[in-house]
Amino acid sequence: MMAKRKGRTITLSSSGQGMLELDSPLKGGPSNEHNIMVYPFFDLDRKATREHLTFQSGTTRVEVKALSGQGVATIYDRDLIIYAASLVKQQLDTEPGVEPKRELVFSAHDFFAKACRDRSMRAYEKFEQMVDRLKGTMVKTNVETGGRGVSGWFNWLGDGTAIVYDINEASGERRMLYVKLVLCEWLVRAIKHDKKMFAVPTSYFDLPPIARRLYDLARVNCDGGKVWETTLGKLHAAVGSNVPVARFKVQVNQVTKDGGIPEFDVTITDRYVPLLPTVGAKTGGRRSVADQIVLLSPGGTVEAAVEAPEVVEIPDEAKMEIRPTKPRRTRKASKVQLDEEIIAPKLDL
Repeated sequence: MMAKRKGRTITLSSSGQGMLELDSPLKGGPSNEHNIMVYPFFDLDRKATREHLTFQSGTTRVEVKALSGQGVATIYDRDLIIYAASLVKQQLDTEPGVEPKRELVFSAHDFFAKACRDRSMRAYEKFEQMVDRLKGTMVKTNVETGGRGVSGWFNWLGDGTAIVYDINEASGERRMLYVKLVLCEWLVRAIKHDKKMFAVPTSYFDLPPIARRLYDLARVNCDGGKVWETTLGKLHAAVGSNVPVARFKVQVNQVTKDGGIPEFDVTITDRYVPLLPTVGAKTGGRRSVADQIVLLSPGGTVEAAVEAPEVVEIPDEAKMEIRPTKPRRTRKASKVQLDEEIIAPKLDL
């Protein structure tokens, strides 16, 4: 006998398992957590091609690696983390003071609706792959949450995470009944104690990877109507891009040509970080694109920002280095694709 849904509960099959309460639906819009907006924890490639990511800014370090045979979770996989974090926030808003649950039970249908995804058979197959990547992605960081740090590795989704199906006795077809996620303690602590959650507009889920990261950084750094001034080099590192900075500049310009990002403006100015005079140094010459100044500002304030930006200190030694790590062969044997380690100056985040 197939299971029947009754609002926030599921009536399980007649094998005597009774009722199961769901944490879905998510009644409001989704919200994202501050730390996973600030730092590049996820691969920007939809195909999950990278096996290892490393980001460093000053003393802050983030390292991400995947289980052998799969890539690290992507920024599209992060949609499920955003949804799960939103369910935890909903628990806390509904029952203040109650210890939030790490184990969340919900319908995939509700996730698809909130993340603006189609509900085709292919979508359900991709959902399984997304859960597998989040379970198989390991994170190590000194970013503390809730006043506590973690010295070892953790996974976005822990043991006990599962997708549960009903089986049609006549046809043998599977139908997804519910999803159980066990969210990492690091993130649950941040939601409960740090309380830095930002609403995510529906249009966010239609954005390509670079635009998503630009929105994340603008939402955090322009909170309260501020204008954030940084450089292309530092922005490149914060976004988590693994292309050369000059190529990244082209991508940012393309985002603005394609309509920009919700609520905010991104402006690449014609200004550069001032050079300090150095004995024996050559004057003139072409400036590095990494030192070109970029402004992120609340929508409609770009012109004013260009004329009189709020100055955020940018270290004089600002530069970014991309160092190759483990080589990995692509389909064409004649070419070698390099994973990259991003080393950046301390970000003013």
